[in-house]
Amino acid sequence: MTDQEQANRVLARLLAQRYVQALRDADSVAAEEAIEVALQAGFDGPAICSRVIAPAMRWIGDLWERDSISVADEHLATAITHHLLGRLQASLFPPPHRTEAATALLACAEGEQHTLGLSMIADVLRSRGWRVLELGASVPTEALVAALDRHSPHLVGFSATMSWSIPSLAHALERIAEAQPRRRVMLGGNGIPVRLRETHPWASEVEEAVHLVDPASIVAG
Repeated sequence: MTDQEQANRVLARLLAQRYVQALRDADSVAAEEAIEVALQAGFDGPAICSRVIAPAMRWIGDLWERDSISVADEHLATAITHHLLGRLQASLFPPPHRTEAATALLACAEGEQHTLGLSMIADVLRSRGWRVLELGASVPTEALVAALDRHSPHLVGFSATMSWSIPSLAHALERIAEAQPRRRVMLGGNGIPVRLRETHPWASEVEEAVHLVDPASIVAG
């Protein structure tokens, strides 16, 4: 690891801690300032999502699990982050010079309510020229299969955070394999179990997903 890489790692951790504190204080201005510092330091959108926002949100989740913060606090932290990603989208994810003929359909399986990771992946895809159809939280499996029939996306992406949504996710993957066996599927999030990571392309962080989403190669394939 170079000195610059080490410095970037230290800075990212400090900014993640700063972002967590801003969320705990319900201070959206301070949270935005942490992201702006990362941008000024040369971090791009995927790096900020993976190294600042994602670790901060995991810490928020850990605090909630330990009853150190309330569910209202956790929801507020998520809402602030959604708002900032929208507000700073042009800076974090500049629009592409051209759009590829590729469509991605993104969803959370039935029972999964956490959509922040899904939204970040959607932003990355759009910035790389994808047309993105974002279905959001807790999509019933049959409704999802119907959407695939209607829109014929080149890629289907699922995000999972909570373990209780995994049976629904596994069922959705089985139905897709039955109905459209050639459909490409990508999984994201630390909630994805090992058995599914071994059978589908998987990214734990936004930066990793970047390497899986070249629209030109997917359309050609």
